Amino acid sequence: MEELKRPDIIEVESFFNEYVEYFGGQVISKREDNLDDRPNADYLFKSEKVIAELKCFQKDLFNNEEDISRIMNFLDRWEERKLIKQADKLKIILGSKKLPIECYYDLLSACTKTIDRALHKANKQIQESKRTFSLPDAKGLVLLCNDGNYFVQNDIFLGLIANLMSRKYIESDIDGFVYFTINQVSTIPNSGLDWQLWVPSYRNENDSDLSQFVNDLGHKFLNEFYTLKTGIESSEKFITDDTEVGYNAIKSMKYIPKEIIYKKK
Repeated sequence: MEELKRPDIIEVESFFNEYVEYFGGQVISKREDNLDDRPNADYLFKSEKVIAELKCFQKDLFNNEEDISRIMNFLDRWEERKLIKQADKLKIILGSKKLPIECYYDLLSACTKTIDRALHKANKQIQESKRTFSLPDAKGLVLLCNDGNYFVQNDIFLGLIANLMSRKYIESDIDGFVYFTINQVSTIPNSGLDWQLWVPSYRNENDSDLSQFVNDLGHKFLNEFYTLKTGIESSEKFITDDTEVGYNAIKSMKYIPKEIIYKKK
């Protein structure tokens, strides 16, 4: 089979900054009236009254040389709790032994804390931008890009975000979020294509104005701007408003190994 043409790795923040201006929004840091003495959000869509913050998850949790000491701390604690044996440690590091489910839950908890920190900071930034630009009724949108975190598949990552939103941010200034991918593409059974994701969720599912805006933002991004910048056209799409159908499709996805996409280990 002919190898798929793939673009060079995209620097997400600068790429999306350019896209926001292409779409008609504003990069807040470029505004003359921006107050840089406070943690403002990234984007303002003034006519739509939407303030958005971009967060990228670039670090591959628990699978990085920088995390060796962190991983060893987990292993030591699991041994103390008699969840693993001392002889299991190297096998777990090398991937030849599967983690007990209790250990996996510990790692999920740590991953959740990483997402929580991002959401907490995004909420504060959206709050500040509402004050900075006197837009108390603006909708807050968090754009969450998975750009190198291979620890959990898309469906689990989405589940962790949704769980946090319902538990901790239901009364926040975050009215919705989008989980999306650019570089970190996936496979779907019976398809030879690379698949990107754009999955929105809203605190108020009846907020038609925000959902229409997010749909337009995603459609133009994946079907127009991305092609314009990379020369690669979208050859197949899967769009659904059915939560169960969408979740099952995402659950069937598997990341294409980063050794192939990012050309690094």
